[in-house]
Amino acid sequence: MDLDDAYYDLLGTLVAADEAAGRAQTFVITWSGPNDPAFVGVSGVADDAPVPTDVQVDNMAEFGWVRVTHADGKVRHFALRAEGQRAWRRRVAEISRVPVPVNLDWTVARPLLKQIFEAYSGAGAPDMGVDMLPQLEDPDHGRATRALLFELARAGYLDVTWESADGPRMVRPGIPALRMFAGWPISAAQDVLDELTAALDTEIERTSDSDKRSKLIAVRDGLLGAARDIAIAWAERKIGAA
Repeated sequence: MDLDDAYYDLLGTLVAADEAAGRAQTFVITWSGPNDPAFVGVSGVADDAPVPTDVQVDNMAEFGWVRVTHADGKVRHFALRAEGQRAWRRRVAEISRVPVPVNLDWTVARPLLKQIFEAYSGAGAPDMGVDMLPQLEDPDHGRATRALLFELARAGYLDVTWESADGPRMVRPGIPALRMFAGWPISAAQDVLDELTAALDTEIERTSDSDKRSKLIAVRDGLLGAARDIAIAWAERKIGAA
């Protein structure tokens, strides 16, 4: 069912009323006329606040925002659900967000992904993964981290185990990340690197030039050692751009 601003206005009224009352309330609407729904016995509602009709309450229940506890004709008793609170926070965040450019380059995303992998494995691979809240709350880099988490999850590099109103918060490495950092088979970049090292082995065996042979061995050993991550990252970018 499509949402429009009217439903969010109603949701905002309910959230504001509960906040003003300092507790979760049971909202009651009745009718003083054929077109005049009104709240009954509800705290914290402004005089000019919109009042939902019975149809709108039923629709909000379908959205998962409220729980209807009593229905009698057009009379409705209902209460906010946690999903309603989350939907309102998402709406507020969406409206208040000021567009700021973020760097989504792989050279920035990959170190974040590796950091998450190392934190996850270092903590014993907990089921819920890594809590990213400290980085998300960083005043300088939090917005960029949030954007990267969204994109890494969308690409399958991260599994989101818990999502707050602002987006992914608890995450763990997905299979592509395990392939990159733990040597799991099989990725296209890994295949490229394996083929390259195999070609170097072949060339090393063939050449009789000791100077050339030494250089090829150095290159091959580098690809199998400290330069491996760099080579894989390079192959990933090229494959991704193909």
